Amino acid sequence: MYLLAVLAVQAVLAVQPVAAQVPPDVFATWLEEQRATLADIKRITVRAASDMEFVSGPTTRRVESVYELRMDRGHAPVRTLISLALDGEVVDPPRSVLIERRLSGLSSPAVSRLTENIMLPAMILQSARMAPRSGTETTREGTFEVVRGRMDDGRPPLIRDRRPGPQLHEVTLWFEAETGYLAVLEHRIVMERGRGITIRSEMSRVEGVDVPVSQTVRGEVRSPRRMRSVTVQLFQKAEFHDYAVIR
Repeated sequence: MYLLAVLAVQAVLAVQPVAAQVPPDVFATWLEEQRATLADIKRITVRAASDMEFVSGPTTRRVESVYELRMDRGHAPVRTLISLALDGEVVDPPRSVLIERRLSGLSSPAVSRLTENIMLPAMILQSARMAPRSGTETTREGTFEVVRGRMDDGRPPLIRDRRPGPQLHEVTLWFEAETGYLAVLEHRIVMERGRGITIRSEMSRVEGVDVPVSQTVRGEVRSPRRMRSVTVQLFQKAEFHDYAVIR
């Protein structure tokens, strides 16, 4: 009788649909595969085009820039500015870097690093603590496994701002159900008094690595002004193209 019972249970499991079984850890599997792929890559380069607006009270400044990003294994990203226009006026190369540096100070060091560099998910999510189970979401674009988690500021952070004030890093990832590729990464930085920034990146797989091809940044931060600080609203749309991967 015991043997019959075991065989019966095995028969039920054999015909049970995959969706009804315990789902694998989608995030852990993806992260391990991405780490292995990146370990064989020496360099990644990409060209980016950014359109950014800073709004502070009645003042709006618009910065359009084109730049190249180079990431060598074991080194910090190198960013080379190609062109910059301020409020529709093209700025000469000698002045463009100074103007861009000055305008980036309108936000914060944390946000500046987000808006000026490429963020490879497999590298920036290594200290994330994700939920053990994922959920399924079906849209017009397809079916996705959705995983949510948080970054811990007590561990190596995704973004570190030197200014005081707590930061909560929340991340949501949409994986294609059929392939396991990362389709969308949304990162929310919650700052003091409910202010924060949301970064949403549309992803694509290039040479085995999930990389951003389009990124939207929006939100508001506090920016220092002499003896006081003001609220600055930020919006950015960036496109990444012409990826080159060197092994």
